[in-house]
Amino acid sequence: GGTTGTLGTGTLTNNASLVFDRSSNATITTPLIGTGSVTQQGAGSVITLSGASTYSGGTFITDGTILANNNSAFGSGSVTVSSGATLQIQNGIDIGNTLSITGVGVSSAGALQAIGSGTGTASGVITLAGNSTFGNASGNISFGTIVGTAGLIINSAGAATLGSVNTGALTVTAPSGITSSSTSLTTIGDMRFNNTITMPNSASFTTTGGGSMWFNTI
Repeated sequence: GGTTGTLGTGTLTNNASLVFDRSSNATITTPLIGTGSVTQQGAGSVITLSGASTYSGGTFITDGTILANNNSAFGSGSVTVSSGATLQIQNGIDIGNTLSITGVGVSSAGALQAIGSGTGTASGVITLAGNSTFGNASGNISFGTIVGTAGLIINSAGAATLGSVNTGALTVTAPSGITSSSTSLTTIGDMRFNNTITMPNSASFTTTGGGSMWFNTI
């Protein structure tokens, strides 16, 4: 991909497919509207979406990284993160879109990451399309519902907040503590919490298929 080109100012109407294939980083402040889709396929590049968009065709991160810096960065469609690609969420941003994720992300740092010193949130339903790693190098990370039969590893530099979980094996590491805001966490395989976990009094933790549970401190 190239290193030049902008979308200009104002609003961009996309009723087909908008593809980013850059070898350098770029920040897109232009709001994206229309029925079309957005694809990031620029290996090694970070595309930052900071506009309040309403496009409905979905977002596909097949290579490289997209950084969401607006609650409406992805419009109303779903977001698909392919193996080897990464979705980053800026601190203070809450992405409510439905997500489909697989893999360990760029440089194995996480297919879903929170960026910055605050909390990045993915409050929509997250489906694990394959074994995945989520994480953040600083700050905290928060999730809504996570489902799928694949395994999940969450590595947070700070705190991690979980909603409802129904996955394969689950391992969570968060030195500043783990919070379960849901009363239902279920895994097919092992469930491991490497740091202190806080949960509702009525919480139910279930493993099936011969899985085991490990708790640091409850």
